[in-house]
Amino acid sequence: MTVSITTRTVKSGKRYVVRYRLGGRAFELVHAGSFPTLREARMRRDLVAGELAAGRDPRLALREPRAIRTLASVYETWRASRIDVDRRTLANYSYHWKRIEPTFGAREPETITHLEVQDWVNAQALSLTPAVVRDYTGTLAQLLDFAGVDPNPARHRLLRLPRAERKTQTPPTDRHVLAILDAIPRERRLLFAFLEQTGARISETLAWTWGDLDQDASRILSRPETVKGRRGTRKARWVQVPEWLLDVLLDRVAPDDRSGALFPWPHEVVHPQQRVDKVMRRACELAGIPHFHPHDFRHRRISLWHGQGVPAAQIGERVGQRNLTVTNEVYSHVMPLEEIGERLYREMLV
Repeated sequence: MTVSITTRTVKSGKRYVVRYRLGGRAFELVHAGSFPTLREARMRRDLVAGELAAGRDPRLALREPRAIRTLASVYETWRASRIDVDRRTLANYSYHWKRIEPTFGAREPETITHLEVQDWVNAQALSLTPAVVRDYTGTLAQLLDFAGVDPNPARHRLLRLPRAERKTQTPPTDRHVLAILDAIPRERRLLFAFLEQTGARISETLAWTWGDLDQDASRILSRPETVKGRRGTRKARWVQVPEWLLDVLLDRVAPDDRSGALFPWPHEVVHPQQRVDKVMRRACELAGIPHFHPHDFRHRRISLWHGQGVPAAQIGERVGQRNLTVTNEVYSHVMPLEEIGERLYREMLV
């Protein structure tokens, strides 16, 4: 058994080639590497000689380890590819990954089984609500789809996800709305009045600027990047505002100060939507009423319009809801059809 170093000249310069035989001259030469320096070639020669002296095949020591693709590496590539979703959705993926990574992050996607996914789901269900577990499992399924795993263990027909009965959500009544406004500092009440009167989503309301306001038509433009939907398919829409409510807004802000956000106070913190929710939660506590969210004002407005006989198609156009089934089944509640009069509203706002 012999190991040799030979040289050969290529376009880039001299190369040192290491070769060896597993036996005498009857055995063929085996290539063990080509190197730009003699020092590297000698290191390879010594390695091969040591393996031969120990009676081992050098090819086992020279075989480069296979690059293992983990789910963690797939996640980074997948997340970077999601240019079709907004920042909020990307943030949600990060939260989901914190639950997925400890169990599957270091695993090769192809080795994950549906039984392991089921065990993971069961563990998540101990501390998370059924809806959240389903969201997290959906993210895991997307990751495995992106990795090309087929069949996908997170979509296995035997996989069981926790279920929860949909609770009947009762929107705030007129009494609740007035109690909430009364418990909120006067300078912050106008935002909540806009939510209740227009049925707009909190995310688009916070994005409204003075440049979006069409004063003559008493309406506000919700731009595509602020409305709900899949990126690339979202369209801008106009939100109609009662004239008296718009007058209150205009009377409050001098013409020279009409720039930036319509409602600037939530933007004083990093997460304005959380601040609005916190203000409303605190108001509900002070008023001694059930805990309502800003989105519940949307439920209330749609239900009021539905009870007043406004056609579903018109309601959908007013609030940016294209799925009329959702408008009829989810947002239409049986509740007292009590509007809050303009006079009473003005007393709360002015």
